[in-house]
Amino acid sequence: MTTHQPNPQIRLNARRILHKAQRFSDTRLQLAPVWTCAKRTDAELANSIKDLQHALGELEAATRQLETEEAKVSGALRGQKAVVEECLTAALEAFPSQANRIKLVNRAFSNAGELRRMQLQAVSWEKIWETLDPKWQPIPGLTLHGFRERRLQLEGECSEAGRLWMKWRLADEICQAIAARIEQDCVAWASEAQRRFPDASYQGRLVSECLLSV
Repeated sequence: MTTHQPNPQIRLNARRILHKAQRFSDTRLQLAPVWTCAKRTDAELANSIKDLQHALGELEAATRQLETEEAKVSGALRGQKAVVEECLTAALEAFPSQANRIKLVNRAFSNAGELRRMQLQAVSWEKIWETLDPKWQPIPGLTLHGFRERRLQLEGECSEAGRLWMKWRLADEICQAIAARIEQDCVAWASEAQRRFPDASYQGRLVSECLLSV
C-alpha cells in the first residue's frame, strides 16, 4: 500500500494560484473597456478558474477517502502484526527445533516499506505454520484457516486503498495541470499588461496593485 506523499519541491500551490487567478480576473475586467489581452480572453480565464475550483473539490474528496481508508488499513495491518508476533512466540515454544526457520519471518523483507512488510510477514508466517502443523492453534481459537481468511480479506482492503490512491493521484495530476496552465496565463497577462500601461497611469497602478496582492 502506498501513502500519498507529494514532493513539495515540484508541486504548485493550486489554492494560491486559484486566489491569484481570481485577483487577475477582477483586474482584467476593470481594464476590459480599454484593453483585452490577446493571448487569453477573460472568458477563457473564467472557465479555467471554474475548472480549477472543480478539480480542487475532486482532489479534496479523494484525499478524504484515501486518508480514511489508509488509516483503517494501517490499523488492521498493525493488529495483524501483533497476532503474528504472538503466534511466533508460541511457535518458538512449541517447536524449538524449528527456531531458526521461525525466526526468519522477522528477518525477511527488510527492504520493503513498513506496511508492505507487515503484509509479507503474515504470508511468510502462514506458510511456516502450514509446515509446522496446520491443525495447531498458536492462540486458543485461532486456526490456520481463520488466519488465512482474515489475511486475504485484509489484502483486499489494501487493494482498495491502492485503488483510492490511484484515484487521488489522477485528481492531483488534473489539479496540477490546470493550475500550471493558469499560472502560465497569468504570467503572460502580467508581462503584456506591464508593457502596455506606464506605472504612473491609472491602469498601470491597477496592474501593480494586482501583482502586489498575490
